[in-house]
Amino acid sequence: MFLRYMTRLGDLSRQQVESRARLSRKIYVEGVSMSQKPGRTVQRRLLGGELRRLRESAGLTIEEVASFVRMSTSVISKIENGKQAILPRNVTLLALCYKLDEELSSSLIRRAEEMEKPPGLSRALADTVPGWFDRYADLEGDASAITSYDSELIPGLLQTADYITAITRASRPNVSDEEVSRAVESRQQRQRRILVPGGPALRVIINEAALLRLVGDSGVMRRQVQHLSTCAEQADIRILPLSVGAHPAMGMTFLRLAFTDSDLDFVYLEADCGAFYLEDANDVVRYDALLERVSDIALTREDSASWLATVVRQE
Repeated sequence: MFLRYMTRLGDLSRQQVESRARLSRKIYVEGVSMSQKPGRTVQRRLLGGELRRLRESAGLTIEEVASFVRMSTSVISKIENGKQAILPRNVTLLALCYKLDEELSSSLIRRAEEMEKPPGLSRALADTVPGWFDRYADLEGDASAITSYDSELIPGLLQTADYITAITRASRPNVSDEEVSRAVESRQQRQRRILVPGGPALRVIINEAALLRLVGDSGVMRRQVQHLSTCAEQADIRILPLSVGAHPAMGMTFLRLAFTDSDLDFVYLEADCGAFYLEDANDVVRYDALLERVSDIALTREDSASWLATVVRQE
């Protein structure tokens, strides 16, 4: 029985936990200037990446596109890499060059127009970006490092197929078998892209509660913990024990993406209706400090790996 082995971390390695339970005096996160749409830097990267994929799908080179739209190749390259403003009129020309249908063209142009508006609250992702999470996944693949804190679930990049199936059916009771299969394949594609030699450095902090929660059945959880134990050889997995009590990240789940160009770094928060991006430097610094405080009270990478291996051996 899997739950029989899910001994509280504080009981299993109390001395180790207590030696690291140095809670920060400041146990709250200061307010952030959060917008429901990605900031302009992230929006440019998302739209530029989409335009690059459409060019490649059309079988065109940058030189051929530059000749058609009467722009330099350097401008096309900067647009595709999110390095400069993407004007609606330029998107219109590119859509004509790629022979896009009216619906897709209009969606791309609206996204370019959105970037010209003053910052403010908007449901831009949910309303004008179909498949919004796929676009986050593209950014994730370009990151040099990914750090996450998860309070309720095992991180998506480390979930097994059975675990993905269980949480998909729990969140969408009427989901079809075909939709479940697509959800599993989509997440596994992300995993294959990230969990490879030379991929982004991955560090995850998992609340112990996510390991104690019975998702699916005991067999699903047993295999999930086995998978985490295996992944710990490559990824930096830290477990935050319940015994630390109140902590700075209570009730939160977020990802922090770092890039070779640090100006592109951002924090990603997900909701049912879409996603929140925090790319202001002050907000990123706040979350870096939060991650540091949580890391200080979590088990070390070595202790976390040892605990996971102990659970696996006791099966």
